[in-house]
Amino acid sequence: METAEAIIAKIEATGFQLDDVLKERLLEFGTSDRHYLRVNISFDQVEKRLYAEFDIWNTPSKGMVWHMYYLIQPHPAVDLAHFINNGIDSRELEGRFAKQDWSGEMTAEKWGVVDAVSTFTTNYEELTTEYQFRMDDIVETLFSKYLGGTDSESPVIGRIPDYYGLFYKRHYLTSEVTLQQALENIYGSKQVMTPVSKLLEMNINKTNLENLQAEMKVLKFNEALIKEMEKEMGRGRPLFELRAAVMIDKGQMDLTLHFKQSGSSEYYYLNKYELSMTSAKPLEAGRQYFVLSAEKNEKGETPVKSFVNAAEAMEYFKTTPGAKELAVGKTAADKFTLATRDAVKVDYVEKDFKMAYYGTIRTNTFYVDRGKGINVEQGINLMQGRAVFRDDLVNRGTGEAYKAWNTFEFNEAKDKYGNFKVKQYGENYGVDVLKELAGYNIKELADPKKEAEVIAQLKDGHRPVVTVKDAEGVEQQMRIEAMPRYGNFNFYKMDGKMEKREQFQKQNVFSSENEKGKGRDKKADQQQGLSV
Repeated sequence: METAEAIIAKIEATGFQLDDVLKERLLEFGTSDRHYLRVNISFDQVEKRLYAEFDIWNTPSKGMVWHMYYLIQPHPAVDLAHFINNGIDSRELEGRFAKQDWSGEMTAEKWGVVDAVSTFTTNYEELTTEYQFRMDDIVETLFSKYLGGTDSESPVIGRIPDYYGLFYKRHYLTSEVTLQQALENIYGSKQVMTPVSKLLEMNINKTNLENLQAEMKVLKFNEALIKEMEKEMGRGRPLFELRAAVMIDKGQMDLTLHFKQSGSSEYYYLNKYELSMTSAKPLEAGRQYFVLSAEKNEKGETPVKSFVNAAEAMEYFKTTPGAKELAVGKTAADKFTLATRDAVKVDYVEKDFKMAYYGTIRTNTFYVDRGKGINVEQGINLMQGRAVFRDDLVNRGTGEAYKAWNTFEFNEAKDKYGNFKVKQYGENYGVDVLKELAGYNIKELADPKKEAEVIAQLKDGHRPVVTVKDAEGVEQQMRIEAMPRYGNFNFYKMDGKMEKREQFQKQNVFSSENEKGKGRDKKADQQQGLSV
């Protein structure tokens, strides 16, 4: 049977320092007839309102028992994607929160602001997953940012106990995990090496992990990113991001995946990913971008921040104050300088990097719902101006399912969420692009398996390689791309040069282009992930 002294030693071995008052409480509890004791320890030096919570039991058969604790952290504030729901604009709602002085007693006016949140969230279950995530972010950030740690926090939680989860995130930890390891998992400190396998076993819900693995595969993220997701889940952070870079025909596509833990459970969700297209040359294996500050820190060291994504590296270099250097290399020590700036302006850009640095960075956010949505291969191809086919679309007005080819409208202003508007070519447009394939001398179409592979690649917006015969019967390899706007295909040589499609058409196949386009096309100005 464990004694109070043994429990004190066990807690302190985990890294917690108990003061005399807490020790006295534990010793007293050990000799009492009470069965349960909760102890809180504050860590304001790490983060305001961060504290540990211990549940200790006293049983006749086993004596005192302690095997787990919680680290309870204020919900982090995030950048909000505002929207209007139930007649309430979340921008105006935040303005009402910011206007109030939340110190002192709760007033009728303050309760009115709190009650407005209930109105804003009334139809939560009816919203799409994307909007549920946005609503979670908005509500958690408003309460944590404006009420957290004020006099108003306690009465709000007292009246509405469920609102506790809006202020705080609970991290469940076994007694085997030290305080130092727990803090590293929450805050990402690289000073401590964490036994990831132990934390994975402890923190990851197996069903949640398997679901995310399956979703990422359906969305065509590679195995390396799936493995990174597994590791990050083991750290137990409420939010995390994964980054990668993909080589494209003309430059590099930067990819960022956003994962968020539910405010009411330990479940993680992948709700969106972002793509940024630059003309930067793809990085060689093992190389990354660095931004080095010209000013040394208090330790006499040069602050260095590393990036996988070119767009993020350039954005950080351009927007953060102070003299800096943008470089690339395997380490900061063997760097190659791409650009430099003083405290006021950029004074050097390497000549081969100028197009990437001064060029336009094309960005878009893609919202996904439990594996449904635009997969990453389709997203990358849409960003390059290609068309992708989806058969899982739903008309928000009627609820009817439909199929359509989709392209981005780069020549129009972005929507209110900062994403490209989408133009769709559906069945009403009067063209079945895939049936048009039969009108060309394509060797692979004679093999059902190869034909299916070609069609699948075309639907994802790729340019698959096919073997074609020209008018003289000469075979050659070409790349083809679906062009739903015109109801046909573009043909490209392997070096990217476009060829006339007519030379690859079968005899007696007449162009029907004059009949195409008479149907109606459909513009989807709605947000990504809802209509597309």
